[in-house]
Amino acid sequence: MKKKRNRANKQLWLIPRKTKLAMRLVLALLLFTGFNAFATKTFSQDARVSVKMKNVTVKNVLEELEKQTEFHFIYDNGLINTDRVVSVDESNESITAVLDKVFADKVRVIIVDDQIILSLRKGAENYQASEVSVKGKVIDVSGEPWPGVNVFIEGTTNGTITNIDGEYKLQVGDKNANIVFSFIGFETQTIALNGRTQLDMTLIEESIGLNEVVAIGYGTQKKANLTGAISSVGSKALEDVSNTSVSQALQGKLSGVSITSSNGKPGAGSEIRIRGLGTFGNNNPLIVIDGIPVDNGMESLDPGEIENVNVLKDAASAAIYGSRAANGVILITTKRGAKGKGIINVNSYYGIQTILHKPEVCNAAEFVELQNEAIDNANKWISGSNRPYYFDKPASSYGEGTDWVDEMFRPAPIMNISLSARGGNDKSKYFISTSYLNQEGIQLNTGFEKLSFRVNTDNQVNERLKIGNSLGLTGRQDYGSAEKGGESTLTSPTIPVTEQDGSPGFGKQGGEDTYSPVYANSLNNPKNNGFRVLGNAYLEYKIIQGLKFRFQGSIDLGYSKHRKFTPTYNINDHWTRARSNYYETRTRNFTWITDYMLQFNKKLND
Repeated sequence: MKKKRNRANKQLWLIPRKTKLAMRLVLALLLFTGFNAFATKTFSQDARVSVKMKNVTVKNVLEELEKQTEFHFIYDNGLINTDRVVSVDESNESITAVLDKVFADKVRVIIVDDQIILSLRKGAENYQASEVSVKGKVIDVSGEPWPGVNVFIEGTTNGTITNIDGEYKLQVGDKNANIVFSFIGFETQTIALNGRTQLDMTLIEESIGLNEVVAIGYGTQKKANLTGAISSVGSKALEDVSNTSVSQALQGKLSGVSITSSNGKPGAGSEIRIRGLGTFGNNNPLIVIDGIPVDNGMESLDPGEIENVNVLKDAASAAIYGSRAANGVILITTKRGAKGKGIINVNSYYGIQTILHKPEVCNAAEFVELQNEAIDNANKWISGSNRPYYFDKPASSYGEGTDWVDEMFRPAPIMNISLSARGGNDKSKYFISTSYLNQEGIQLNTGFEKLSFRVNTDNQVNERLKIGNSLGLTGRQDYGSAEKGGESTLTSPTIPVTEQDGSPGFGKQGGEDTYSPVYANSLNNPKNNGFRVLGNAYLEYKIIQGLKFRFQGSIDLGYSKHRKFTPTYNINDHWTRARSNYYETRTRNFTWITDYMLQFNKKLND
């Protein structure tokens, strides 16, 4: 029996060798192309994007993704709703992950070469059909339309904002979803949709802070009942930024109050003006600390000790203080103890101070060139003028010279540390704090130090009698003067800092009629020391319900000493001082005040 041969195999072997080689090359090319396509697809799926868009349509998001990548989107408008409003905040995220979040995993993402095909996932066929369009209008209590109100579905990023007529339109997937309406200055309201397609809203103004109690002279009152012009700042606003003084902490936080530093020297005081200039004489406002009227007492406090600051700006608010309050009143209340477990706070910072904008000055070559030009112009335009140059060498030979701004100013450290303890129970409450500030000035030989301590207590002796105190101690020292700082921009850069023999640099020819401002600054080195005690003690007795008597005794004791020593010097027999000078002044101030107050506070039935 003959075996049958496989005809196909026979035919394969009959194919010429050259043809088989060509087929192998074609097969290899196909495999390489397929591998390339697979590699490209894998790379494309890993494309990463960064998108941060708020209250935009899905279409806007897709357009942004097309800008950042090589992709183009293909989808059916009848199935994929690209008019939905969404918010996206993704950084360095894969494009597929971003799309999954935009479509809430309801849409399948298929990448083919440079195209992304969007289609509904299985089981999500009713995703588009289940969405309903909700519209409405937002108004205020007077009936006026309110544009710019945020309207969104609770727990999602799907939302929109009202137009200029207060109208909005929102696609909602859940007919029972909660719709949130929010706008700054108004209460945030959440309303259940409950199948409705029309949802109007009336905004309600926030009443935050109206029940807050503020100090007004000898008492307190709720903000809602105030009729005078009063501004307030709480302790949190004062602690948000590191400041060396209370006046710095208040800058920009009180409307109608202007606070400017007298100069840039560390420890320098500030000028405070409430609603501009009030008189031709003294325009300083009255400062009251824990019920004690003081002169220039604000800087003796540490910002961390303050509970709140209230500013009485009009005559009605400040009337009880009389003529002293003609320029307004600043009421400062320090922190007191609170019932509860004792709390210890430690706050510190360290920093480096530098010149924010360094003045641009000429170097030596530029200075000489300008001097020569000035003389040329004088000789040209002034009749009979034939003045010689101050400098006999070419301008370029003087080089950079001395940058006196760099020599006079330097980066300077600043350090502050404060420690406080607060607590109490039903009978006694306490607040204790201490702080230390050390600030070197960016100008040579200037600086400031301050050490403060405070203790405030409140004690309920019995159901009728209450006693307490506020006591603050402050010691401070500042040295140096800012007077010579400006000379660094006026002194010729051709003068050296020191001569070859180590003596101070000085001018040797016309246009240099001065000597080293750095040396002049070292000669002018005053020192100021101060100590202050500011405190009070009170007794409060409840006579009957709603009627109480309060006695308060206050003291303000201040001591200061100013010293200045100027030594002898001789600079090239031209700038000399043959006799040294020592100057010292001492000042002591003592003020005591007693207050007797009968307070009645009871709500009567209508």
